Amino acid sequence: MLNVTVHARIELMTLLIKTLESKPATLLEGEDVAFRIVSSEGSLGLALDAPRQGDSTVEHEGWSVLLVDAMTWDILDGLTLDVVESEEGPSLALL
Repeated sequence: MLNVTVHARIELMTLLIKTLESKPATLLEGEDVAFRIVSSEGSLGLALDAPRQGDSTVEHEGWSVLLVDAMTWDILDGLTLDVVESEEGPSLALL
């Protein structure tokens, strides 16, 4: 099971609000959206997406902030998503 810390949930919520404020109103209009963990060129990242059947959903204060499909959830089993501080500011990291 992927563990998502409270700090990571807060950071995801902050990023989600900023992202939605900067996107056109037609982006996934009428659908709930959250960040999805996606694999691209051998690395993991986040993409804005709508929930799909079979997803696990991570929430913060009643809002969906992270979507993870079953295969990715199994791959991330035992890891923790947390916030790490750097010179550039806070960022999400799998530990």
